Parts: sequence; C-alpha cells; structure tokens
Amino acid sequence: SESVPVTIAVAGKPEQVIRINQKDVSSKARYSLGKFELPAGKGTTVTISNEGTKGVVIVDGIQFVQ
Repeated sequence: SESVPVTIAVAGKPEQVIRINQKDVSSKARYSLGKFELPAGKGTTVTISNEGTKGVVIVDGIQFVQ
C-alpha cells in the first residue's frame, strides 16, 4: 500500500508519524524510519496502521539496531 502510517512514540518526546510507500520497489521491501534515541528503562512503541491506506498493509518484522 502507499502512504502507510508508522507512529513512533518514545517516552518523554512527541509522537512522530512517518509514512512509507510499500509499492516502492526500489527499497527492496526495507524501509528506514530514521534514527531515534531510546532512553534505557523508558517505553517506546512502534504502531503500524492501515488507517487511510488503499490496498493491503503487510509487515513481517521490525529491526532495532544499536
């Protein structure tokens, strides 16, 4: 789907919504959402939604890299 909303909420910081285009074949189905500082002992959530999209939204996994 195009324009898939991914919401990243890091404790103590405003939520960020990033939209990805899953139809972009140049990405080879890998999408970087950016770099975020995740404080130890604090909650972080990543929410992938199909709200407002046309088509199917599929996510196989999320990778966090230190």
